[in-house]
Amino acid sequence: MTPEETLGNAELNYIQHFMLERTGIALEKNRACLVELRISNLLRDLHFSRASDLVNAIHMAPLGAVASALIDALTTSETSFFRDRTPFDILGQEIVPDICKRSAFPLRIWSAACASGQEALSIAMTIAETSQQLLLQTKILASDISQQALLQAQCGEYSELEVNRGLPARLLMKYFTRAGRNWRAKPSLMSRIVFRDLNLVHLSLKETFDVVFLRNMLIYLDDAAKRTVLKNVARCMSAGAYLFLGGAETVIGLGDFFETVRFGSNLCYRLKK
Repeated sequence: MTPEETLGNAELNYIQHFMLERTGIALEKNRACLVELRISNLLRDLHFSRASDLVNAIHMAPLGAVASALIDALTTSETSFFRDRTPFDILGQEIVPDICKRSAFPLRIWSAACASGQEALSIAMTIAETSQQLLLQTKILASDISQQALLQAQCGEYSELEVNRGLPARLLMKYFTRAGRNWRAKPSLMSRIVFRDLNLVHLSLKETFDVVFLRNMLIYLDDAAKRTVLKNVARCMSAGAYLFLGGAETVIGLGDFFETVRFGSNLCYRLKK
């Protein structure tokens, strides 16, 4: 940052409190350099000369465009197609057949921190590979708190680099078409997905789901926010619904909503009855 842009303790404390209150994201002190870099870039993008200008704008309109831009800047949206693969294998081979035996259609799946949409599309492809007819009876909600990430997710368009991260060539050719130098998901997938801006800490959602993917999001929250998010998500799950977390995440010590379900050496969680 330039001297005019310097992020002082007062500004940093305000931003930390804002992010924790609004999103549950705890900006760790050991990540201060990364936070400063992202805020420096944001100041330039918004044509603010001082960090205090940014803070004042957010204070005046905590639900406004500048606040949304800050959340976008400080939210990690790292994702890829079929990330860590195993949850999608379990979904297609174990969970979908189980749900189809005991539940009425449509099949309802929620990608609760969808970032730029690769996870939701991976879910749709998993269902389609099980049965094209089943895909037509499936509703997928893809949500995120980042407006910027959701814009890309809604477009369903990805660069060569992005499709080369986890997407098998066979599925690329089957479910995507060329869009200039990029690739665009076909309407058969995109039509099954609804995209929404949702804040999992302050969640107002009345729908219920048979499967929820909440992967690699809890790791950025403090324990209080984790409990709130898991409680909110549990309220939106049907009886016996399944929950997938990231490999480094757990529900242990964060409430009594879920039980562990093992599929061989792999596990996920199920809403307690």
